Amino acid sequence: MAPNRTLNISISPELERRLREKVASGAYADESEFISESIRNQLDRDEEIESWLRNQVVPSIGKIERRESSLHTLDQAFDGLEERYLARAAKAGN
Repeated sequence: MAPNRTLNISISPELERRLREKVASGAYADESEFISESIRNQLDRDEEIESWLRNQVVPSIGKIERRESSLHTLDQAFDGLEERYLARAAKAGN
C-alpha cells in the first residue's frame, strides 16, 4: 500500500465540530480515518449512481425514444397507486 499523503483542507466550524464528535465517540481513531472513510463512501455512492444511470436510466430513455415504452404524468402514476390502495383496503375490510 502506498504511504498516506498529507492534505490541508478548510472546513466550516460546524463540520469540524461534527468531525470531532465522531472521533470522540470512538467511531473513528482520528480525523484522518473519518475523512478517508467519508471520501470512500462518497466515491462508492458516485459509482452506484453512475451505474444506475448507465444500466437503468439510459436504457429506459432509449425505449421511450424508440416508442417501446411511454411516460406517465405524476397524476397518472398516483391515480394508479390510489386505485390499488383502495382495492386492497376494500378487500381487507371484507
